[in-house]
Amino acid sequence: METHAQEGTLTTTIDGREHEVGVGDTVFIPRGSVHHHQNLGEVAARALTALTPGRIGRRYFEEMAELINAPGKPDEAKLREIMMRHGLVPA
Repeated sequence: METHAQEGTLTTTIDGREHEVGVGDTVFIPRGSVHHHQNLGEVAARALTALTPGRIGRRYFEEMAELINAPGKPDEAKLREIMMRHGLVPA
């Protein structure tokens, strides 16, 4: 998977190592690596991510967004269930 920052700066952690990904930067995330993205800046960040082969689709992100954008703290058990249903293994 590759993530390419288009606006702002993302902090992408891959197998415990942080990478600052600014506009125009790209980070490669090897298959099976434990990773997550954070926006620690004060402006919105946008990125384009390419997954090959495409194992998860639009529905995964729609389901996650619905849960994450709801008021209050997201239900971690539901987050894990969505991930598992789409073939991802939560760390």
